[in-house]
Amino acid sequence: MRMSTQRLVTLAAVYTLFAGTAPGQNDLRALFPRQVSIFVNEAGLSRLDLPASIAEQLDAERGDLRIVDADGRETPYLLDTAQRLDGGGPETARLALKVVDVERERRDRRDAPALYRETYVLDAPADRNELLVWDLVIETRAPEFVRRMKVSLLSDATENQLAAGPLFRIPASGVERTRMTLPRFGNNRLKVEIEGEDASYLEPTFRLEHSREFPLPEQDRVELSAVSRQEEGSTTVVELDRPRGLHAFALQLETPDAAFSRRVEVWDAGPGATAGKLGEALLYRIPGQVMIEGDQIPLGQPTGARYRVVIHNQDSPPLSDLRFTSLSQRLRLLFTLEPKGSDAPAGTLLFGGGRAPRPRYDLSALEQMIRERPAARNQALIYDATPVTLGPVEPNPAFAGAPTLSFAMRPGDSVDPGPYTHQRVLTLQPSDEGLSTVRLRLEDLALAQPDLRDVRIVDAQSRQWAYVSELAASRETASLAVSGPERKADLSEYTLTPPVANAPLDRITLMIDAEFIDRAFELFGTQGGAERMLAQGRLERRVGEQQPIPVALPAGTRVDELRLAVVDGNDAPLRIESATGEYSAAHLYIAAPTGVYTLLLGNPDDTPPSYELETARAAVLAARGAEAQVGPLEDNPGFRRASRLTSETGLHQALLWGALILVVAGLSVVTLRAVKQPTDGSA
Repeated sequence: MRMSTQRLVTLAAVYTLFAGTAPGQNDLRALFPRQVSIFVNEAGLSRLDLPASIAEQLDAERGDLRIVDADGRETPYLLDTAQRLDGGGPETARLALKVVDVERERRDRRDAPALYRETYVLDAPADRNELLVWDLVIETRAPEFVRRMKVSLLSDATENQLAAGPLFRIPASGVERTRMTLPRFGNNRLKVEIEGEDASYLEPTFRLEHSREFPLPEQDRVELSAVSRQEEGSTTVVELDRPRGLHAFALQLETPDAAFSRRVEVWDAGPGATAGKLGEALLYRIPGQVMIEGDQIPLGQPTGARYRVVIHNQDSPPLSDLRFTSLSQRLRLLFTLEPKGSDAPAGTLLFGGGRAPRPRYDLSALEQMIRERPAARNQALIYDATPVTLGPVEPNPAFAGAPTLSFAMRPGDSVDPGPYTHQRVLTLQPSDEGLSTVRLRLEDLALAQPDLRDVRIVDAQSRQWAYVSELAASRETASLAVSGPERKADLSEYTLTPPVANAPLDRITLMIDAEFIDRAFELFGTQGGAERMLAQGRLERRVGEQQPIPVALPAGTRVDELRLAVVDGNDAPLRIESATGEYSAAHLYIAAPTGVYTLLLGNPDDTPPSYELETARAAVLAARGAEAQVGPLEDNPGFRRASRLTSETGLHQALLWGALILVVAGLSVVTLRAVKQPTDGSA
């Protein structure tokens, strides 16, 4: 096939833009901890679809990625971040298909309902662009149906299957599927076979639609590890770790349960989260002769380190053995390297570490051409770029090893440990990026102020090290001791004791041994001997339900114990089998060298620290950190109550008490003098 003049010009322009390689800096290789050899078989434009095992090690901006040639010179590349689109949208093209032949058949079966089969032969329009990605869409007036559809290509008396799958419309569940994506095919006739057990024919019309200009790279499927799973009333909440370098277009839910229908939300969560809700979808599985299933939630772009998945169970039991898979398109790199033979690498891919900024290559003309001329993107960049092969991933021997956050690794002012009542020993672990994470325990949160103003991290010389804090970095639970009930008239009272007094709780969850519950309650909290009401309402559970009953508290409620009063009327008291408290766990992110440090806390007179590291908050939260080893909570052996007087707050309090003492002393002197005055009339 001869190339058109336009296509030759396009290829020439692309090759010219890529042919000139820019010399790299002498220390370029030192920024990347890992490398992999690139083998090129043909001269010209090359294409590399980056595997997920490499992409997930990149930073969120994908800046820590470079290509150098065999002589060590940096080679510019274009990163094609094509996004997946599933049809629709303002630029969707539609082409009607003409039915040239139709055949309908009913097959009666002895042990099964009659099978209805429809066969259609369709003419593909002659003016259709064969290089585009097309969906076959059906329209029918049937209000409800479940069918199997097979699409084949008819050419020169041969028949080749293009695609197959279910079609359905189920109004009761609010789900339908009436389109099927086809691979590229020529201007031939299509054969469409539709069959099902519904006692009718669909008699559809057909059309082709496309909403993307090019075939997509291969999809990457990466199973995500769960950080936590909580059952919160009628919802299941799962937090998942998110690889920063993978920009997923969807999240897939997997469960062995045979049938379900659940509304599922995905939220941005973890360090750096700002995007809010990322996606929402109805996921379902309806068994039958044709399995009907929807298991993906389309996603927007997150900023945090985790996904928070909320599954609305309503009255159904929670789904079992949940697994989640991230679906993303492979990153496609376009570049030129001179071939060196089948056994010699033409260049090296350097990646990882998060130390390098995103490169700014002079490829703006190429990017503009891609945006303005989709055909050039199809023909030149996708079909004519030669795929390369990669060697094994290896450590980069030239890697300098300096942590990403080395710019922040310096101690601050000294701090007097005397005013702090408690301490923990911290052992910071090695980390490529120099970040360590400390998860504060429930005991720490009970001692510290709500805003963590009295938390410091110091080294052996009592120098403090800067940190960035997230007050609600994760949700955790703790068991509460339950005693009671104690009967008082028509009330039953239960005492719920947290494992740590003064611990900040957000919610309690009660597991009650009863199939049906509908009783009024009041919840009181005691702190320092004073009691206050925290919540009131009704404990409710309908027949057939089994899930725990949640009771929300004001965020960060600090109590020594809880008193739950339930109105029983003439019913027997409820039996509370167990209770859990939920709280928001705070994390500290520290940029400091590996070693042993001390966490100081418990100084209510302290003022909040001010670190310039806070101005680099986004960079800190985007880094990958190692979990610090945390020692037991101990009394601070250097604690001196008198040392609090040297602080600004302590000095103000001392002056206030001094002034009050002087006033009381003066009043006492005046009173004594008045008592000693004579009481006769001369007085």
